[in-house]
Amino acid sequence: MKKRELKKELEEQIHQNRQEKIYRSKLNESNDNYFEILSELLSNPSVPQLLLEKFSENEDEYIRAMVASNYNTPIQVLKKLSKDMEYIVTDTLFENPIYKSNKEQIGEVIPSVEFESVCSVKY
Repeated sequence: MKKRELKKELEEQIHQNRQEKIYRSKLNESNDNYFEILSELLSNPSVPQLLLEKFSENEDEYIRAMVASNYNTPIQVLKKLSKDMEYIVTDTLFENPIYKSNKEQIGEVIPSVEFESVCSVKY
């Protein structure tokens, strides 16, 4: 690797680490606005992929859905989220353009049918 390429790669890593520190400090600022701040963070396409990976394992399905909607979420994380048992996660993933352009790699996701629609079906 040439010096210039190595320097550029190091600068990018430093930039990502700085961004991650900023995001972490934002999360620590206020527990009262946790969900609001987290929503802003996870919807940002420049959020580090490491954070998206971490939050994809969160117990809250709404947080996992935010990860599923982010265009920067790694393919392997989207693949894992495609098997999520919560419809809000898979429905959100289904709308992500990255999913649509990588269906073969991620796997098929069938958007859920709302409960009311299922209940209204007459036999």
